[in-house]
Amino acid sequence: MNDLGVEGWHERQLEEVADVGAGNPAPQDKKLFEGGRYPFIRTSDVGQIRFGEIESTSDLLNEKGVVGLRLVPAGTILMPKSGASTFLNHRVITRRDAYVSSHLATITAKSGLAEPRYLLYALSRIAAQELLPENSYPSLNLSLIKSIKLPLPPLEEQQRIVAVLDEAFEGLARARAHAEANLQNARELFGSALHVAFKDETISWNNTALATLGSVVTGSTPKTSDQGNLGDHLPFVTPGDFLPDGSLAYDNRGLSEKGASVSRILPTGSALMVCIGATIGKTGYCDRPIATNQQINAVIPNDHISGEYLYYQMLTPEFQAAVMHGSGQATLPIINKGKWSKLTVRVPNDLTKQTHIVNRLSGLRAQIDTTLAQYKAQIMDIADLRQTLLHKAFSGELT
Repeated sequence: MNDLGVEGWHERQLEEVADVGAGNPAPQDKKLFEGGRYPFIRTSDVGQIRFGEIESTSDLLNEKGVVGLRLVPAGTILMPKSGASTFLNHRVITRRDAYVSSHLATITAKSGLAEPRYLLYALSRIAAQELLPENSYPSLNLSLIKSIKLPLPPLEEQQRIVAVLDEAFEGLARARAHAEANLQNARELFGSALHVAFKDETISWNNTALATLGSVVTGSTPKTSDQGNLGDHLPFVTPGDFLPDGSLAYDNRGLSEKGASVSRILPTGSALMVCIGATIGKTGYCDRPIATNQQINAVIPNDHISGEYLYYQMLTPEFQAAVMHGSGQATLPIINKGKWSKLTVRVPNDLTKQTHIVNRLSGLRAQIDTTLAQYKAQIMDIADLRQTLLHKAFSGELT
């Protein structure tokens, strides 16, 4: 019976064409890994591969370690059963016999019914979110995985589809790797430009503490329980409002005139940095008056200092390293106003030279941002083409 509208194709549940199981709990005794030679695949190993083959593992079991564990044959598909929603969409196939973590489902194609790589491609089309009940914890049980429905053509057609997809995906992988390398190179180019700009031997440099260059201010938050403090009179900036190019998002939250009157207002041209928490070191520059919360320190520059110049100085690896060093080794990194004020930057006395450096770096950043957008678009196009190929392959349209 043809139940998919394509000659010879049928819809089958995964358990009809594959043996579906799970791995074993990881041995806890470290001695069972000493001198090991049998691969034990953990979720962390699968996490490093979005899609494709897995051969090397971080752990190897010894003879005693494998006692009582189930050996999974080469050509078995591994599919995460729990974890972050994006991780649940990882699909890999083993290249060698291995032992597997209990957090991974094992899917072994039944001989004569399904090609292992056909199942790999077919399963990669199905996002875990499509399988999970709404608002449920991101976890896939074996019953759910066994019931996955797949389009299944005759074995010869499966083999043909795999051959076409293998060749096409190999080309797409090369194209993506090339685009990602170019993307990384473009990002590193700006770092190199920063280094060169502030090492110019023709300029007379002064190493000067931030506190000497302007007024150092730590933000504060008006009482949010008082709704009268909230409004659209003045933008109120928090760490989440720092954008990658140093600009700020101003429209996420704001203060009323009353709220602004009890806040520390930063004038146009101030340089800002997040000085507490996971995003410590984020840097920005305001082009209008704003207020910030207490996670942010800022410099209101003196007349002969460019705030935008200070922003670029704060981006340098040297300044970022000084911030991290000053934040200590606590679980929650923090550098207080006193320590931050004493950090030094390289400054030419001449405001004209500061402006020249700012213009040069701003121009280069604009060019790099354009290039980054092009490479990101290429990567998105490759992902779209991948999905198009998969759609055609599993709807009987692949020629």
